[in-house]
Amino acid sequence: MEPTLTLNAALTNAFEDKVMKLNRKAAKLGMPSVGYMYGKAFEALADAETVGAYTTTDADGRKRRVALYRPVFLSGEAPVIEGYEFVATVDLKGEKPMVNRQPFTAQDVDLTPFFHTDGHCDHCNTVRRRNDVLIVREVATGNVMQVGRNCAADFFRSADAARMLACCDWVGAYGNVTDHDPKAEPYMTVRRLFETAAAVVRTFGWVNHKDTADTSVPSTRSRTLDNLFPWVGMRPDCVATVTDEDRAEAEVMLEWATRKFFHAEATSEFAHKVKAAVEDWNGVLMVRHKNLNMLAWMVGGYKRDLQKDAEKRMAAAARAKQASGSTHQGEVGTRTEFDLGVEFKRAFDGQYGMRYMVKMSDLDGNVFVWWGTNDFAADLNVGDRVKAKATVKAHDEYDGCAQTVLTRLSGEVMA
Repeated sequence: MEPTLTLNAALTNAFEDKVMKLNRKAAKLGMPSVGYMYGKAFEALADAETVGAYTTTDADGRKRRVALYRPVFLSGEAPVIEGYEFVATVDLKGEKPMVNRQPFTAQDVDLTPFFHTDGHCDHCNTVRRRNDVLIVREVATGNVMQVGRNCAADFFRSADAARMLACCDWVGAYGNVTDHDPKAEPYMTVRRLFETAAAVVRTFGWVNHKDTADTSVPSTRSRTLDNLFPWVGMRPDCVATVTDEDRAEAEVMLEWATRKFFHAEATSEFAHKVKAAVEDWNGVLMVRHKNLNMLAWMVGGYKRDLQKDAEKRMAAAARAKQASGSTHQGEVGTRTEFDLGVEFKRAFDGQYGMRYMVKMSDLDGNVFVWWGTNDFAADLNVGDRVKAKATVKAHDEYDGCAQTVLTRLSGEVMA
């Protein structure tokens, strides 16, 4: 289960106090309380502004600045006030609305209409400049409304209800412990983000943040943010200097992100939030500092897309080559000896255990497929040369390539 939020440990007391106050108010209004559970604490690299940051020494004797974080798993229900459920908040301070769904809201609520909303209020029927609006749903009918925050008390006919809504909207405040003055709303260009990320990957290699159980190995995302916001005393060997090569890479990455997300039709809530994070200032794409995490993942997405495209091209070329030279071998139902090389293997967990699809070819380029379930199949590796004896099960074709399907294969791997 994914945590609802990641909490800086220095904010634990403030967080628990907020939950306690929320639950007291919930009890007063006859609403269910909110529960929470902490996951295992971990260290993450921090900057000079991070709350609770401290200096530690890693296994190589290098000093680094870190802070302690805790995954938090929230449990509870969305509050229902006067028959209405609080669904989401829409941040209107940027160029495009940023829809932030509340953590307990049912996933069947369609928030698509609010990805392009203005500052109107369905309660007072006025349109004006607002920092944000609330999205509520009538539980009995399923009707969804947009209400100005200042109208909440009148809409719910309760000042307590308005304060309750404010309590429910606190989760996002803990997502970024280095949050700057929200009135300043600092920005940077998307190009600068991508140039810095390209320099980090070139200097330190690509490290997925999901693979960094060892906190002495910072992820690419962490290093990118560190280089965007360096702190006094940051070690020179942690700095990635942007070169012309990185600028060229960023240009390609920017084209990819624009084509895939910024100018593409959003097909999911996440894709809408990515588009909302980027603002077009007379042709220059900008991103608010508070929304950087909505784009930092794109470095990995871009790399994965490049790899997938390369694999598809290589696979298509290999299939075309095999299709031109592969012919069916042996007679169906007969047992024959073959000299085969393993080219592809994939495991599938079936109802009766693991099955291995093994794709092989002989010295003439003829293609063979075998579905194995025994230890011999499990131990085979791509590149192995096999002296095999098998029964021809069928003569098949895939993507225009003739394939000989084998069964009851036995043999040995040749040195």
